Amino acid sequence: MLEIANVHVSYGPIKAVRDVSLTVKEGEIAALLGPNGAGKTSLISAAVGLTPVASGGISFQGRDITHSPTEAVVKSGMTLTPEGRRVFGDHTVAENLRLGAACRKDKDGVAADLLQALQPPGEEPVGHGDADAGVVLMHVDALQLEALAVEKETALGVR
Repeated sequence: MLEIANVHVSYGPIKAVRDVSLTVKEGEIAALLGPNGAGKTSLISAAVGLTPVASGGISFQGRDITHSPTEAVVKSGMTLTPEGRRVFGDHTVAENLRLGAACRKDKDGVAADLLQALQPPGEEPVGHGDADAGVVLMHVDALQLEALAVEKETALGVR
């Protein structure tokens, strides 16, 4: 499903990731562990197209996504849930779901279907209780994702 081969990521003269290779097969859960500054976030960001790859290659579901823009990676079925969830805190849950389904042709229908699972119907602000964690998980469903990269366990409310 996800193949990272000999990837290097640099920020100017700083080498953040050096020659990392890994394979995550369909149905597997993988974790990148290491101290601050080890390159975990840089590698995940490169995998979803947020950070350029200096050398090496990344493929997802057999397709080369090494230099693909983030939008193309999301449309292929993979996205990142960064630390702090980065939902739109000034929007309601319903509004966040509409934004999360934005790349789908039937975005309003997708958001409406997902909102049926919420009680009350999505008008509570994110950041209250576990509403924003629910938004993150519903984005996975709305985008019909095959893979979700989670930067920190707290991104899904895991404590």
